[in-house]
Amino acid sequence: MKYYSEITKNMYDTTEELEEAERIASEKVNARKKDAEAVEAAYKAMIDARKNYEEVLTDFCKKHGAYHKSITSPETSDIFDNLFDIFGWSKYK
Repeated sequence: MKYYSEITKNMYDTTEELEEAERIASEKVNARKKDAEAVEAAYKAMIDARKNYEEVLTDFCKKHGAYHKSITSPETSDIFDNLFDIFGWSKYK
């Protein structure tokens, strides 16, 4: 007799094989969900940090007129982020 798994969409010779395949598939799904949650948390932290940066930069510019940053400095890896800073555009508001 063959056993079909709705989870893996495959046929198995024994119930043990079917249960083991479904357990492995379930573990993979759970691992993916956990990794996706970590990505979402990191993304939220980045957005929050960017918002905080924009608030601090705006306050500085209101007090002192301007804040200049070189596009070629090593800490600036993304030229588009720098363009947002240079022109005072906000990506997250």
